[in-house]
Amino acid sequence: MKLTKWASMASEYHRIDTVGERIHIIKRDDRKSYYARYNDNLSEQKLKSLKTTNLKQARINAQRILRSLEEHTHDIVEEVGQHKHITFRNAVDQLINRSSNAPKTVRHDKQRLDYICGDLDDQERYPRTQLAKRSMQSITAKDISNWLADESKRCKWKRATTRQYVSVFRQVFKFAKAQNWVMNNVAADVPFPKVDDEEIPVALDDETIEKLFELLPDYAMYIMALLLETGLREGEFYNLKWKDVDTEAVEPSLVVRKTKTGSFRVVALSSRAVEIFNHMRSGLTFFKRGSATRLTHGAKLSAEQKHDYLNGIKRCPVKCFSNKRAEEYKKGFTKDRYCSHCIGLMAEFGITKDYARRMWKERNEATSSFSWPSDANKESFIVPRMTIKNSLISASKVLGIKPTHPHQMRHTWATRLLESGMTFPELMDQGGWSTIAMVRRYAKVNVIKIAPKVREALAQRTGGTIRPTQ
Repeated sequence: MKLTKWASMASEYHRIDTVGERIHIIKRDDRKSYYARYNDNLSEQKLKSLKTTNLKQARINAQRILRSLEEHTHDIVEEVGQHKHITFRNAVDQLINRSSNAPKTVRHDKQRLDYICGDLDDQERYPRTQLAKRSMQSITAKDISNWLADESKRCKWKRATTRQYVSVFRQVFKFAKAQNWVMNNVAADVPFPKVDDEEIPVALDDETIEKLFELLPDYAMYIMALLLETGLREGEFYNLKWKDVDTEAVEPSLVVRKTKTGSFRVVALSSRAVEIFNHMRSGLTFFKRGSATRLTHGAKLSAEQKHDYLNGIKRCPVKCFSNKRAEEYKKGFTKDRYCSHCIGLMAEFGITKDYARRMWKERNEATSSFSWPSDANKESFIVPRMTIKNSLISASKVLGIKPTHPHQMRHTWATRLLESGMTFPELMDQGGWSTIAMVRRYAKVNVIKIAPKVREALAQRTGGTIRPTQ
C-alpha cells in the first residue's frame, strides 16, 4: 500500500487509508495507534484517535464517525464523549432533583434508586460491585438484566416489583440520553417481566362494594364511587378539572387529558356519576375523621353524634379520659374501667371502650375539617390529591376480606361493562388501553352470572347421551 506523507502536520503522519472519501486514517511513525482526520459538518478540521492498533478495527471505527457525520449526530457523539465521568449515582441525583412527578411518586422512585445504588441503611449489597460508582456509558443492558435477576432471586421479588425496578432504570437512562450523557437508552432493551393473571386484583361483587362503601368515611366513599363509575386510573382521576366534566350535555361525558398513553380520551358518564359530580359542584366540606368510628352493631356515628358524645365526655365528674391520676380515679377505677357517667354514654351511642378511647385521643382531628373546591373556578382540580389507604384497610378488616385498593374499581368497572354486552374494542376505547390483551386482563366475566345462559343456550341442542356400561 502506498504511504502518503501528511505535510500539514507538525509531526510526521502517514495516510494509511480513506473511508468514504471523507475520513482519512493516518498514523504517526512513533506511535502504534491509528487516528482519523476529517472535516466536520461545520468544515472544521478534526483529529481523533481511533483507539486501536488494528487496521481492520480502525476502519470500523472510522465508518462509525462517517455515519455520525452523515446522520448529523456527530456533535452529540462528541458531547457524549465529554461526559464519561458521569456515574449512575450522579444521574440518579439529577433525575430526582429535576423530577416533576407527584411527591409520592418521587419518594417511591428515590427509594428504589437508592436501593440500586446501595445507599439504604443496613442494606446488604449484592452483587458486591455497586452500579452507583460505574460510569453511565459503561453500563449495558446485560448488566441491568443480571442485576435484576440476582436481586429478584435473592429477595424473592414478585414480578410486579421487578417491573417497578425496570421502570426506574429506564427513567434514569432516558434522562441521561436527554442530557447527552449516553448515546442510547440501554435500559429500554431490558424487557418487562410478564405479570401473571393471578397477580391482578379481582373485581368486587355488588354486595361487597355496598358493604365496603358503608364502612368508608364520606370523602373516601366519593372517591371510590367516582373511580367505580368512570373506570379512571388514580392519576387520571386526581388530574381532572371542572372544565373536563360536562354533565349538562345530551350525552354526559368527561375528558381525560393526562393519560398513561399520552393521548386524551372521552369517557361516557353513568347517571350515578352525573349525580355525584353535580352534588360536588357547590363544594364539599368533610371532617378529617368523617364518620369512620365503628359502633358495636356495625353502624357509624355521624359528625353531629360524635360532637355530642365528646361534649358528654367533657362533663365527666372524675375526668376518666384525661385525669388518670385523680384521687377519685385511684379509689374506684382501674386502667380499663370508667365511671357510670362515661359507661352510660358508651351504651347510649353503642360505642366500645376501645373506640371511646380512640375518639378521645383524636378529638382535635375529629373536629377539624377540609374542603373540596367548587366549580366556580373551572381550572381547579375536582378532588385534591389525597390517600385513602388506611380507610380501605380498616374497612377491609371489618369485612374480613383482603385489603382493597382504588385500582380495583377499574377492574370492577371493566368487568361490569363486559357483562353488560360491551365489546372489547369499545371497552378498550373507554378505558384507554392500548391492546385487547390488556382489556382481557382487567375485564373478567363472572362465571356464576353466565352459567344459566350457557345451560339455556345448550339445553335444546343435539349432544351426547349417557350409555349403559358393564
